[in-house]
This record gives sequence, structure tokens and C-alpha cells, in this order.
Amino acid sequence: MSQIASLEGIFATPIQAIIDADFMAARKATEYIKEFGFTSGDSSGNLGSLKEVSFVYDTIGSDGEPQKRLVKIPTLSMIPLPLLHVDYADFDFSVRIVDSTNDELNATLVPQQSGNSSNPSSPHLDANINVKMKVVQSDIPAGISNLLALMGSNTTDVLLDKIELKDPLIKFSDKKSISTFLRLTDAQGNPIKNALIDVSYDEDNGILLKHNHKLWEDGCSMLTDDNGEIHYHVAYDGEAKKTGAVYEIKFSHDKITSVIQNVYME
Repeated sequence: MSQIASLEGIFATPIQAIIDADFMAARKATEYIKEFGFTSGDSSGNLGSLKEVSFVYDTIGSDGEPQKRLVKIPTLSMIPLPLLHVDYADFDFSVRIVDSTNDELNATLVPQQSGNSSNPSSPHLDANINVKMKVVQSDIPAGISNLLALMGSNTTDVLLDKIELKDPLIKFSDKKSISTFLRLTDAQGNPIKNALIDVSYDEDNGILLKHNHKLWEDGCSMLTDDNGEIHYHVAYDGEAKKTGAVYEIKFSHDKITSVIQNVYME
């Protein structure tokens, strides 16, 4: 294989390699942002929805009552971005002009040795390029800076909606069905209508829920009325009754807000 190339090509190739390396670093950073910051987008450039981490914590409100608050934080704002670029590259190599054709100089790399000694019979065996390159953290591009600022403003800490039970504890003695209701309110105490409330309970315990003369089965949802309420009946199969047993019925909204209703068998 010939070791001769244009002098322009010899000088331009390592510079092009640095440009390509910077481009690849920028592309990888973009892929990183897409993967960790957003849900799957589409081919049109839409990144999809912003990924968030969330958690719920308990606190005490100004009225002295316990409250639950929800915190949502954009995932990307919690992860250091791999924004790198080549700060400088120092190439140290020697070339030998071989000939010129069509106003173009042709050259070959030659070994870097002390004095004038060289290996004319096989210069390709010991020709070399010494490279010193420094990679540093890039300044944040204006677009990403605006994105991070927007994410910071999108961090939320809000009061959760609240499910209130008329009867947190239901006691069964001789009755086989008890009528009760729940109410869903927002942080200001206003009723939330037409909202789905999910229920979870073990039907094998003999507990049954009914709403509007229909079974409200485990894992199913019902809508709140205009007052944010759902009126329902809690019933049990008398044959399955176990005196002293306590069973739980869990109501939840948006998979975050939840409350437990205890059913006690006297």
C-alpha cells in the first residue's frame, strides 16, 4: 500500500478527525438527552413527553391537619449532561516532500528521529504522529440552557387531591349491608366531579360493594357525581363472617391519592 499522499491531505486528515470527534460527542449528548429526558418521540422530531420522577410525602397543613403533597421533578434536571468537546489538539509529525504533480505536493510521513538518520527502505514501518489532545466540559448551548431553566420551573410541589370517607370504619353485626359514601376534593376542598375512583379489596373475604345497583368489583372504577361523591353499599356474605376479623377496602385516584376503609366483623 502506498504511503504517499497529498501534503494537503496529510495536514487536513487529523483536523477532520477532530471535527468528526466533536460532532460525535455532540450527537451522543443529544441521544443521551432524548433517552433520559423524554419518552419515545417520532421521526418528525417530536421528543415526546417529559420524563419525571415523583414522590409523595406527608406534612401538616396550616389548619393542623395532616396533608399529602406530591413532588414532580424532571428526570433530566437531576442527571449531569455529558457535554464534552476537544479543547485543543497538538499534532507533532514529520513529512518528506516526494514530488509534485499538477501543482500538488505529494509527501509521506517519516520517522521522527534525532539528527538526519532515517530508514529510506521502509519509511512506513516507523513513521508516526504524536498527538496531544485535551477534552473538557463544554459550555452549555443556549438551547439546552433554556431547556434546563424550563425544567427547573417545572419542578412542582402541590397538595394532592383528597378522598374523604363518611365511614372510615364500618362495623357489621346483624346488618348485611351498610350505605355510605366517599367524596373527592381538590387541595382547596372543592369537590371534583366526573373523576375515576378505583377500588381494591379481597372478594374472597365475603365483602361486596354495590353502586347504583351494580357490583363495584375489585379492580374496577366508578365516576364521582356533581358533588364529587360516590354513594355505595358495603355488604357481606353472612356465611363468610369471621367474628373479630378486620378487612380493608382501598380507594384510589390517579394511582397516587388513596384511602383505606376498614370493615370490622363484630
